[in-house]
Amino acid sequence: MTPEEAKRNVLVREIEWWRQSKLLPEAYCDFLLNLYLNDPGDRSRFGSTVRRFGHAKPLQWLFVFSTFSLICIILLYFSAFSYALQMVLAAAATLGLLAVAVWRRRRAPLGARFALGTAMLIPPVAGLAVLDSAGWLNVGGLMTLLFVCAAFWIACGVAFRLAILQAGGLLLAMGGYALLLSGRLDGPGWLEVQLCWVPLAILFAWLSWFLHDRVPGSGAALFGAALVAWHVPEIYSVLANVDRPWVEAQFLVKTALLGFGLFRLRRHWTEWVA
Repeated sequence: MTPEEAKRNVLVREIEWWRQSKLLPEAYCDFLLNLYLNDPGDRSRFGSTVRRFGHAKPLQWLFVFSTFSLICIILLYFSAFSYALQMVLAAAATLGLLAVAVWRRRRAPLGARFALGTAMLIPPVAGLAVLDSAGWLNVGGLMTLLFVCAAFWIACGVAFRLAILQAGGLLLAMGGYALLLSGRLDGPGWLEVQLCWVPLAILFAWLSWFLHDRVPGSGAALFGAALVAWHVPEIYSVLANVDRPWVEAQFLVKTALLGFGLFRLRRHWTEWVA
């Protein structure tokens, strides 16, 4: 061990003693440790977080484990509850996690993102359980669930300025739209399938330009949704066996048109997405 390393270890132990004796706040101790620790892995706050468990009070431990036990019991017996109670519990859990995400957004961004991601997963998962309990697990029920979850994801994506949530909401909305078309179109042909999706792709692309400087993250989300919607007719043709021998040719022609359009307008759409 070099003299410099020995000096650094002494300083690190001194800072740790300051932390344990509460001579300095946690934030100051973390800042001083970051000055003396060379390994980026040592600079993480994992150690600081673990130490806080050692200083936790008995009531805090009781609250954490009681909450964990309550969540496990609810998950185990969720299907045994009435569908009305299931909806109330799912809504309460979602709103609670959203409140945590808003509250910890600046102080703990990683924890806030985790809470937000969990809140986004609860509605579709709990929604499927509610549909199954109520006997609504059919095309109409799934379509309604997808549209409701899509609206929720897009609203949260706009509120938190996250393009990935807006894109996920748009994909859910497209899934609901596909279920709607499957119930309305009986044996559609090639032209009908294209007319159902290509105008939607163009609309998404136009909205990407129109909203990119008004709603943060919407440009990238809508542009990605436009690219997906552009090729959905070919995916549907393969799954529904619509003009199957010509699907590959349709895909190649539309991909060539898309590539040509993206190249010609590259100076414009890169500004929307960025």
